[in-house]
Amino acid sequence: MPLVQNTTYNPLKILRNGHVQTLYPYFFRKVDGVDFKRYRLDTHDLDFVDVDVSSVNSDTVVILTHGLEGSSHSPYIKGMTKQFNSMGIDALAWNQRSCSGQMNKAKHFYHAASIEDMEHVIQFAINKLKYKKIYLVGYSLGGNVVGYYLGAHGAQIHSEIHGGVIFSSTIHLESTARLMRDNIFSKAYAESFLTTMRDKVVQKHELIGLDLNMPAIMRAKNFIDFDEQVTAPLNGFRSAWDYYKYASAVNLIEEVRVPFLIVQAKDDPFLDRGSYPVRQAHRSRYVHLEITETGGHCGFMDYRPKLQFWSEKRAVDFLMSVA
Repeated sequence: MPLVQNTTYNPLKILRNGHVQTLYPYFFRKVDGVDFKRYRLDTHDLDFVDVDVSSVNSDTVVILTHGLEGSSHSPYIKGMTKQFNSMGIDALAWNQRSCSGQMNKAKHFYHAASIEDMEHVIQFAINKLKYKKIYLVGYSLGGNVVGYYLGAHGAQIHSEIHGGVIFSSTIHLESTARLMRDNIFSKAYAESFLTTMRDKVVQKHELIGLDLNMPAIMRAKNFIDFDEQVTAPLNGFRSAWDYYKYASAVNLIEEVRVPFLIVQAKDDPFLDRGSYPVRQAHRSRYVHLEITETGGHCGFMDYRPKLQFWSEKRAVDFLMSVA
């Protein structure tokens, strides 16, 4: 499909700054009125995945995938939950491993291509909760997971899955890793993430013991260092670069066979050129790429930033129109 030329996102001038869009919702947004029921899913590797469901008694559900170090209680996840609930659609927000508030038991954490866990969640939604129609929505790293899942399954996707939308998605991992190592502003965001990521490694090491170079992990200054010492060895990759090459959804999005909207902001401090797949979108019948002038990373605030965000309305509008 061609690029979405006539984006409806037109925020107030005061909001047209990528760092404002990124930081304000993270620190100040509160979303009330969302009630989750938690389910714990046992996994084949004797671990668990926690999922939270907000039901309005629908046979249709949106499955929400959070970003790096987020959770089902991240404001952007709860905001999207509330928006779909208001349209009469259930929401299922799953927590990637180590993100639900309790450390998982297996040695590995989550990563950008954790589609086995996503498949487990989707099977639960279909077989146990009996949903007949499913939409997928993801943010940031979770957007890569959604895109990777849809591309990897291609035409063999579950018939219940009718479409997907992702926002601010790091679908070209190498360029994001380099940007957040080299750009002074992006580097500050990375350092914040690395603090919690290192803490989780220490917690798990104390819990089950990890055959990792713990001093090198504590010295990690960027995502490349961390992925070289943690993500790659725990998940069978030869190196951080091998992980980035394998797990980047941009390599698979032309295989997607359901309506799929990718929304990226030009001023996203986490994204470099590789995460704006113009060529792939032009060649695909299914991929819609919408590039907004502003929006930051997981922002897309509207003129009333404490209420509905533009991204939430955009996801509903797209999925209702095509799926």
